[in-house]
Amino acid sequence: MSYLQDLLKESYKDGMSEDEISEALEKALAGKDDKSGTDDKELRKLKSAFDKASAEASRYKKQLEEKMTADEKAEADRKEMLDKLVADNEAMKKKIAITENKAQLLALGYPEDLAASTAEAMFKGDTETIFKNQKAVFDLKEKSIRADVLKGTPVPRPGSGGTDITKAQFDAMSTYELMELYQRDPELYEKLSNM
Repeated sequence: MSYLQDLLKESYKDGMSEDEISEALEKALAGKDDKSGTDDKELRKLKSAFDKASAEASRYKKQLEEKMTADEKAEADRKEMLDKLVADNEAMKKKIAITENKAQLLALGYPEDLAASTAEAMFKGDTETIFKNQKAVFDLKEKSIRADVLKGTPVPRPGSGGTDITKAQFDAMSTYELMELYQRDPELYEKLSNM
């Protein structure tokens, strides 16, 4: 038997909590007379030691809770900083990808605004916007090519082309102009020369 069992006798039970032990000790002390001698002193000494140990355990428990709270706060701060770093990293990846795509699109001849919009759509995977912008670029290129072709097309000289040439204009043409007319429109040349 343990010392605690000897002191508490029938009040002792296996697995007693601190409160139950303290209560049993108080009952045991209350039942003893002050003249009983060493048992009473031993019991009081044991109760004092138990109370001291109980207070110390309570103090350690409180310190542990405070430390856990500080650790939890440090963990929350670390997690917040990590989340911010991850978000900043994602933003930088997005910016780099869009900038690289925009540079390639500008090299292909995209206008600035369409290059920016298409690069953003490429990053997001928005194929509808990509195709819409690509069609707009093709339309712009087609208009540009037509304008360049029209610029390069010579303006016909009066009496040098088409069916609006009169017999008098035909007769006034130089040999070179007559050869051009023959190459361009042999039927008209024949018609005017036979008039």
